[in-house]
Amino acid sequence: MTVLGVVSYLNAIPLVDGLPGDVERRGADPSVLARWLREGSVDAALLPVAEALAGGVGPFLGAYGIACDGPVESVLAFLPRPVPPGPWPERVVLDPASRTSVRLLRVLLERRFGQRPRYTTAATPGPDPAANPDAATLVIGDRALIRRKAWRGAVLDLGEAWKAWTGLPFVFARWTARAGLPAERCEALARMLDGVAARGMLRLDALAETYGPSHGLSAAEARRYLREAIRFPIGPAEDAGLARFAAEQAHLGDL
Repeated sequence: MTVLGVVSYLNAIPLVDGLPGDVERRGADPSVLARWLREGSVDAALLPVAEALAGGVGPFLGAYGIACDGPVESVLAFLPRPVPPGPWPERVVLDPASRTSVRLLRVLLERRFGQRPRYTTAATPGPDPAANPDAATLVIGDRALIRRKAWRGAVLDLGEAWKAWTGLPFVFARWTARAGLPAERCEALARMLDGVAARGMLRLDALAETYGPSHGLSAAEARRYLREAIRFPIGPAEDAGLARFAAEQAHLGDL
């Protein structure tokens, strides 16, 4: 049996709904998927790209992933006040759910805006921005979509900020094989995953209606999110964005 690690977010549904019955799905936050993949307890995972860049895993699989080409809506830094023109917060609370989003925020703050804030990592995924009113708080995934509805402060959409700076899409996650998976199995997995995704692209409205409410969104909100905010095919522009991210994040020091 093939075992896949999948993120438990709405944006992954079109890539995994309709997987064959002989495929076992294991759901978790992105940071957990990376551990599973390196341990070899899953054959492939919808892996945050920063984890793939760090090594210790196999190749990317297929032609689909989770990306954006402008506002992504679900990777957000919640701010106590608009910046600029006001000063940036001196402290940033990081969501522990994904290394890619943390690295992207650091690239934007340090490489684009020239900031050197003090970083702390929240104890649990999806931290409440209201609990740290003087800090910027990173939240990702469905939790970010839900928290934004009640937030009255400013928000930095990381996908929008990346696009404004680089002119490129941003890739958050791609199907990635575990290290040592034989080439023929990688090829078969890639074909299967691409087929599932291609069918998912044709069913976005139905998937939004089915799964949106259980992820905290109305069917209409989920439909707009999946159709307008998330980009699933990975093409040359997305590859260029990933290459730019790899180059930029290589300049970051350790936290």
